[in-house]
Amino acid sequence: MQLEPVNCALCGRAESDLVFSVPSLRLRTEPRSFELRRCRSCGLVRLSPRPVAEAMALLYQPQHYTAPRRDLVRRLEGLILRERVSYVRSHTRGHRILDVGCGTGSLLQALSMAGYDVHGLEPYQDALAGVPEGLRSRIQCRPFEAADYPADNFDIITLWHVLEHLARPVETLQSIRKFLKADGTLLLEVPNFASREARWLGRHWYNLDAPYHFWHFTPETLEAVVQRAGFQVVARTTSAVTRPVWLLNYLLLGATTAAEWWQARHPAWGKWPRASLGLGLSLCLGSRVLFAGSCPMMRLVCRKST
Repeated sequence: MQLEPVNCALCGRAESDLVFSVPSLRLRTEPRSFELRRCRSCGLVRLSPRPVAEAMALLYQPQHYTAPRRDLVRRLEGLILRERVSYVRSHTRGHRILDVGCGTGSLLQALSMAGYDVHGLEPYQDALAGVPEGLRSRIQCRPFEAADYPADNFDIITLWHVLEHLARPVETLQSIRKFLKADGTLLLEVPNFASREARWLGRHWYNLDAPYHFWHFTPETLEAVVQRAGFQVVARTTSAVTRPVWLLNYLLLGATTAAEWWQARHPAWGKWPRASLGLGLSLCLGSRVLFAGSCPMMRLVCRKST
């Protein structure tokens, strides 16, 4: 795998300090470690060196990036989708929505059933294999920067766990900004590198996800990125709603290389599935108490800067 060093996406500086080296829990054929480095100027943490674009296109093939979904995980993902639809409804106005990085289109389907006029943008063709034809016609499959929509076209644009994957997050946000109406809303969710969970687990935190996550945001660096792209932050919240699915995948189900890696070192997780599930759900339900506003995911509600 060919790697290349990168400068900070926020300030452009090259100077950085090593945070730690992390393994890839997904890639069975890549035993190497990847370096996370903190920018000395602005504090944004980045993966550097990182795989070149051609290598990343291969790494997003289904055999590397997706895993079989068990029934219980599907049910929990359904709960997550309903929560996201509710969040969109309570924090936005209008009904015409673009989901950037829509993947298999599951959120688009949930939003469509809730009455939204849905559109998706997805760079990887293989992700769309299971999307119903009627919905697939509403998805542009092309690089985000090459999207072709009329200006001021959408009431809402969402990026759910997309920004951390982008080679140039500021430039991508700038490129999609023109598609948002003047009074429209941008919604973002990314892992919270400043969360207590991230600090406690360190290099073993599951949301580091090397080499797929290029950037690791704190509330301060995330707000700086969206502001640099021409948005103002209206609200910021933290969330733990996705934790049960992550824990089931990583600790219980054995559906991913990461789960196999974990279970090989912690076999009790596989022997006591009910206890594993109970702990995962307890962590999720107790997050707002245990982490007191420092949950492992953070969301921004943004408007266009004037």
